[in-house]
Amino acid sequence: MFSLASLLLCLPAQAGEAPTQTPAAPAAKPTPTTQLFAHAMVVGGDISDGFGLDKELGAPGNLSDIVWASLLFEPKVPVESHVFSEINVAHQQIEAAQQGPASIVIALDYLVPYAYAMQSDDARKQQVAAALKALEVLKCPIVIGDVPDLRAGAVGRTPALADGQVPSVETLKALNDSLVAWAATRKDVVIAPVALVFAHVEGKEAFTIHNYTWGQAWLADLVQLDRVHPRMQGAIAMWLGGLDALCKARTDLDDHAFDWNPLSIYKKVYDSKARPRQKALEQEISRLRVPPSRPPPQPPPPAPPPDESEKAAKRKKVSEADGNSEKGGGF
Repeated sequence: MFSLASLLLCLPAQAGEAPTQTPAAPAAKPTPTTQLFAHAMVVGGDISDGFGLDKELGAPGNLSDIVWASLLFEPKVPVESHVFSEINVAHQQIEAAQQGPASIVIALDYLVPYAYAMQSDDARKQQVAAALKALEVLKCPIVIGDVPDLRAGAVGRTPALADGQVPSVETLKALNDSLVAWAATRKDVVIAPVALVFAHVEGKEAFTIHNYTWGQAWLADLVQLDRVHPRMQGAIAMWLGGLDALCKARTDLDDHAFDWNPLSIYKKVYDSKARPRQKALEQEISRLRVPPSRPPPQPPPPAPPPDESEKAAKRKKVSEADGNSEKGGGF
């Protein structure tokens, strides 16, 4: 015998009854990797700002473009760029990262302007110490680059650096030692081997980062002619070196979530600049277009409308002429 409950189950659904809906698939659960890069910020000087990269890309580009292209997932917000051309405004960029708030700060060349300013070696040590102290307000992980040896940029016909800007070898070592000591006291700080990239380029030695090797044939494509600023491949190598150090220090990160192929990263950055590259090309063509030596001739002015009185006088003369011809005619 059927119960009332079983009978109700057998009845068809009544008209107007809401259809059964399949529940929506749950959103992907955030991972430590996606959370870390949810709001990444780049803080630094000329290298972070992409000095000279526009010559390769045909449009402005910077380190934040490279970081974004290396991610195989889409963060909540694009990678932000907070760069400074003078060290006296660096604190403003740090404050912007703090108030962001940044989930990670990438500072590959943050210390370079402090180390290569026009000052004494003792002043450099004090400035770098103060620069590191300023970073302590950040409550997020930091990938900071060590100070590279840029003495090669002070030689040649048009050197990028003056003699007074270059620290001594001993001071350069002391600056990097102070960075290592500072980072050792902070669990969320990772040192990117920026100096290693420049050292291999100047030493003409191949090097490998995360199973990708830059051979000797590549070395000339890593640094610009001034031997101070990296080209696209050099900037990519610097970031991948920092990313590799980050993944080794953070075992909770998934290194498969990143693109480790520098050629692939280069192509993605280059393709992302298609529209600004076309705009820059059009502006350059407009700038180079030769203006005419004199303006083109103007069209003649329109004829003035005929005077009605003149038209009436002409009609009167024609009428009188016709009348005179009729009187004089006849046989």
